[in-house]
Formats: sequence, C-alpha cells, structure tokens
Amino acid sequence: MKLIRELCPSAGNAHGIFSINYKLKGEFREDFYPKTESLTGGGEIRIANAQLNGMKIFEELSKASKKSDVNDPHLRDFVMRSAIRDNKIIVEPFSIKYRASARTSKA
Repeated sequence: MKLIRELCPSAGNAHGIFSINYKLKGEFREDFYPKTESLTGGGEIRIANAQLNGMKIFEELSKASKKSDVNDPHLRDFVMRSAIRDNKIIVEPFSIKYRASARTSKA
C-alpha cells in the first residue's frame, strides 16, 4: 500500500470497498523497495462502493459545473484503467454517471 500512496496520494482519502489489479515491472533499490522511476505496466482500479475526498479532478469539475455535490463523490460500480510508463500514470478515458443528491428544505 505504501507504493500506491506514493504513486497516487489522493487514494489515501478514499474510504470504502475497492480493489486494485495491477501488473508492474521495474527495478528494486537496495532495500528491495521498487524504484518508482523504473516502473512500467498497468491495470485497473475497481470501486464497488466508496467515498472519494479531496481529489483535485472532482474539485475542478465541481467548480466548472457550479455544483458543489460533485466534489467528494460517492462512487459505485466504477472501473478506471491506467498505465504507468515514462514515470507517469496515464489514465484511460472514463465516464461517471452523476445523480444530484436530493435536497430538503425546512419550511
């Protein structure tokens, strides 16, 4: 998990049920920790049911759409595929279905 936190720090703010299926290859340092700059590979992240907090992409979508409930979304049945090469994480295009939360007001 330390490697995932290093590669994707925002994952530390996700809470729920998710899985990561990645195949990576690369070199090890003397302490047998992977040299992140040498990693290549890819896979997918599956979110069964999770709350994502503090992710920049959703903050920007929230600002652009002028809908505050887009920020810190609750995702279900979501799959994101990505690859690592040239010391970068490349995320494949994905879709998210958005349903506005029901708002109630007191009279």
